[in-house]
Amino acid sequence: MAKLFSIGKASASLAQSQPAPGTSIHHDPTLIAKLRKDHQVLFDIYNRVQATFDAKDFARVKDLLAEFRSAVQQHLLTENVKLYIYLSHQLASDEANAQIISEFRHEMNGIARVVMDFLRRYTEGPLGTNEAATFKKELEEIGSALVKRTQREESTLYPLYLPSY
Repeated sequence: MAKLFSIGKASASLAQSQPAPGTSIHHDPTLIAKLRKDHQVLFDIYNRVQATFDAKDFARVKDLLAEFRSAVQQHLLTENVKLYIYLSHQLASDEANAQIISEFRHEMNGIARVVMDFLRRYTEGPLGTNEAATFKKELEEIGSALVKRTQREESTLYPLYLPSY
Protein backbone atom coordinates (compact mmCIF):
# COMPACT_ATOMS: atom_id res chain seq x y z
CA MET A 1 0.00 0.00 0.00
CA ALA A 2 2.86 2.41 0.82
CA LYS A 3 4.31 1.80 -2.64
CA LEU A 4 1.01 2.72 -4.24
CA PHE A 5 0.98 6.08 -2.43
CA SER A 6 4.59 6.83 -3.26
CA ILE A 7 3.95 6.12 -6.95
CA GLY A 8 0.97 8.46 -6.86
CA LYS A 9 3.08 11.21 -5.31
CA ALA A 10 5.84 10.68 -7.86
CA SER A 11 3.43 10.86 -10.75
CA ALA A 12 1.78 13.97 -9.34
CA SER A 13 5.14 15.69 -9.04
CA LEU A 14 6.13 14.47 -12.51
CA ALA A 15 2.93 15.93 -13.96
CA GLN A 16 3.66 19.21 -12.20
CA SER A 17 7.17 19.30 -13.63
CA GLN A 18 5.91 18.97 -17.21
CA PRO A 19 5.94 22.18 -19.25
CA ALA A 20 2.70 23.75 -20.45
CA PRO A 21 1.63 22.12 -23.73
CA GLY A 22 3.52 23.51 -26.72
CA THR A 23 6.02 25.42 -24.54
CA SER A 24 9.13 24.84 -22.49
CA ILE A 25 7.64 26.84 -19.61
CA HIS A 26 7.31 24.85 -16.40
CA HIS A 27 5.08 25.64 -13.45
CA ASP A 28 7.02 27.75 -10.96
CA PRO A 29 5.69 27.29 -7.42
CA THR A 30 7.31 30.60 -6.38
CA LEU A 31 5.91 32.69 -9.24
CA ILE A 32 2.75 34.02 -7.59
CA ALA A 33 4.64 35.03 -4.45
CA LYS A 34 7.20 36.81 -6.65
CA LEU A 35 4.51 38.64 -8.62
CA ARG A 36 2.77 39.72 -5.39
CA LYS A 37 6.11 40.98 -4.06
CA ASP A 38 6.61 42.88 -7.33
CA HIS A 39 3.25 44.57 -6.73
CA GLN A 40 4.40 45.69 -3.28
CA VAL A 41 7.66 47.03 -4.73
CA LEU A 42 5.73 48.92 -7.42
CA PHE A 43 3.39 50.46 -4.84
CA ASP A 44 6.35 51.41 -2.66
CA ILE A 45 8.06 53.21 -5.54
CA TYR A 46 4.75 54.82 -6.55
CA ASN A 47 4.26 56.14 -3.00
CA ARG A 48 7.81 57.51 -2.97
CA VAL A 49 7.12 59.26 -6.29
CA GLN A 50 4.01 60.88 -4.79
CA ALA A 51 5.81 62.00 -1.62
CA THR A 52 8.79 63.33 -3.55
CA PHE A 53 6.51 65.14 -5.98
CA ASP A 54 4.61 66.71 -3.06
CA ALA A 55 7.99 67.93 -1.76
CA LYS A 56 8.57 69.47 -5.22
CA ASP A 57 11.87 67.62 -5.69
CA PHE A 58 11.31 67.20 -9.42
CA ALA A 59 14.82 65.91 -10.21
CA ARG A 60 14.39 63.10 -7.66
CA VAL A 61 10.89 62.37 -9.04
CA LYS A 62 12.45 61.75 -12.46
CA ASP A 63 14.95 59.33 -10.88
CA LEU A 64 12.13 57.49 -9.11
CA LEU A 65 10.11 57.35 -12.32
CA ALA A 66 13.09 55.68 -14.02
CA GLU A 67 13.23 53.16 -11.16
CA PHE A 68 9.47 52.61 -11.46
CA ARG A 69 9.80 52.12 -15.23
CA SER A 70 12.45 49.44 -14.75
CA ALA A 71 10.36 47.63 -12.11
CA VAL A 72 7.22 47.80 -14.29
CA GLN A 73 9.08 46.44 -17.33
CA GLN A 74 10.57 43.56 -15.34
CA HIS A 75 7.20 42.70 -13.80
CA LEU A 76 5.40 42.81 -17.15
CA LEU A 77 8.03 40.62 -18.80
CA THR A 78 7.84 38.02 -16.03
CA GLU A 79 4.05 38.10 -16.01
CA ASN A 80 3.85 37.83 -19.79
CA VAL A 81 6.25 34.94 -20.23
CA LYS A 82 5.84 32.94 -17.06
CA LEU A 83 2.15 33.56 -16.31
CA TYR A 84 0.16 34.47 -19.43
CA ILE A 85 1.90 32.17 -21.89
CA TYR A 86 1.94 29.30 -19.40
CA LEU A 87 -1.75 29.73 -18.50
CA SER A 88 -2.93 30.25 -22.07
CA HIS A 89 -1.31 26.96 -23.10
CA GLN A 90 -2.11 25.04 -19.93
CA LEU A 91 -5.80 26.05 -19.98
CA ALA A 92 -6.31 26.21 -23.75
CA SER A 93 -9.02 23.54 -23.61
CA ASP A 94 -10.91 25.39 -20.84
CA GLU A 95 -12.84 27.96 -22.88
CA ALA A 96 -14.06 30.07 -19.95
CA ASN A 97 -10.65 30.39 -18.30
CA ALA A 98 -8.90 30.86 -21.65
CA GLN A 99 -11.21 33.83 -22.29
CA ILE A 100 -10.45 35.30 -18.85
CA ILE A 101 -6.71 35.00 -19.50
CA SER A 102 -7.04 36.60 -22.93
CA GLU A 103 -9.06 39.52 -21.53
CA PHE A 104 -6.59 40.10 -18.69
CA ARG A 105 -3.68 40.05 -21.13
CA HIS A 106 -5.36 42.45 -23.55
CA GLU A 107 -6.31 44.83 -20.73
CA MET A 108 -2.77 44.72 -19.32
CA ASN A 109 -1.30 45.59 -22.70
CA GLY A 110 -3.48 48.72 -22.79
CA ILE A 111 -2.57 49.72 -19.24
CA ALA A 112 1.12 49.08 -19.95
CA ARG A 113 1.03 51.38 -22.99
CA VAL A 114 -0.50 54.22 -20.95
CA VAL A 115 1.92 53.74 -18.04
CA MET A 116 4.99 53.50 -20.28
CA ASP A 117 3.94 56.60 -22.26
CA PHE A 118 3.54 58.50 -18.98
CA LEU A 119 6.92 57.32 -17.71
CA ARG A 120 8.65 58.13 -20.98
CA ARG A 121 7.06 61.59 -21.13
CA TYR A 122 8.16 62.57 -17.63
CA THR A 123 11.56 60.86 -17.49
CA GLU A 124 12.66 62.19 -20.89
CA GLY A 125 10.72 65.48 -20.99
CA PRO A 126 10.39 68.41 -18.66
CA LEU A 127 8.95 68.07 -15.17
CA GLY A 128 8.60 71.18 -13.05
CA THR A 129 6.01 73.62 -11.80
CA ASN A 130 4.56 74.11 -15.32
CA GLU A 131 3.82 70.38 -15.64
CA ALA A 132 2.87 69.80 -11.99
CA ALA A 133 -0.94 69.87 -12.29
CA THR A 134 -1.03 67.56 -15.31
CA PHE A 135 1.57 65.23 -13.81
CA LYS A 136 -0.33 64.96 -10.51
CA LYS A 137 -3.63 64.17 -12.27
CA GLU A 138 -2.03 61.53 -14.51
CA LEU A 139 -0.09 59.99 -11.61
CA GLU A 140 -3.28 59.64 -9.56
CA GLU A 141 -5.14 58.06 -12.51
CA ILE A 142 -2.32 55.57 -13.03
CA GLY A 143 -2.22 54.77 -9.31
CA SER A 144 -5.96 54.13 -9.24
CA ALA A 145 -5.80 51.90 -12.33
CA LEU A 146 -2.88 49.92 -10.91
CA VAL A 147 -4.61 49.34 -7.57
CA LYS A 148 -7.75 48.04 -9.29
CA ARG A 149 -5.79 45.92 -11.72
CA THR A 150 -3.60 44.41 -8.99
CA GLN A 151 -6.63 43.50 -6.89
CA ARG A 152 -8.25 41.77 -9.87
CA GLU A 153 -5.05 39.93 -10.81
CA GLU A 154 -4.51 38.66 -7.30
CA SER A 155 -8.13 37.58 -6.77
CA THR A 156 -9.03 36.22 -10.23
CA LEU A 157 -5.98 35.56 -12.40
CA TYR A 158 -3.36 34.30 -9.95
CA PRO A 159 -5.57 31.51 -8.53
CA LEU A 160 -5.71 30.01 -12.05
CA TYR A 161 -1.96 29.40 -11.81
CA LEU A 162 -2.06 27.59 -8.49
CA PRO A 163 -1.92 23.79 -8.77
CA SER A 164 -5.27 22.13 -8.21
CA TYR A 165 -5.44 19.45 -5.57
